[in-house]
Amino acid sequence: MSSGDSNPAATPTLCVDIQGDGRWMSLVWRELFSPLHALNFGVGGDATQHVLWRLSNGELAHISPKICGGIMAIVQLIKDKLPKAYTLILEAVSSLSHASLLNVDPGFVHSDGSISHQDLYDYLHLTPQGYQAVCQPLHAHLK
Repeated sequence: MSSGDSNPAATPTLCVDIQGDGRWMSLVWRELFSPLHALNFGVGGDATQHVLWRLSNGELAHISPKICGGIMAIVQLIKDKLPKAYTLILEAVSSLSHASLLNVDPGFVHSDGSISHQDLYDYLHLTPQGYQAVCQPLHAHLK
């Protein structure tokens, strides 16, 4: 590369080759949250200890996120490392003043206890329609 050429690695590009059931979330994320410049540190199959390890070992070193999701231990670690960060919790109730609860359940479990395969195709993993339903309230909150 000559001194006049720009570095192609410096140009951000969207990932278009996404595998596994996370691809649906990626499509929804790209549509709803990428325009908001939101950050998603989620990794399929992650457990709390994996998230805590990454947050403790540099994942937050060069960013200043406004919104982070997770459980209370993750929230506390983020608060310790980034005192000005605001945390939005999707699945855990918080008693912290810098975090709040956002109900993103669109009613997957019906009053008779049934679950539609159109929302959770195997009754565990969300379909594209299911991800869209979960992400709409989060998107509305972040806008």
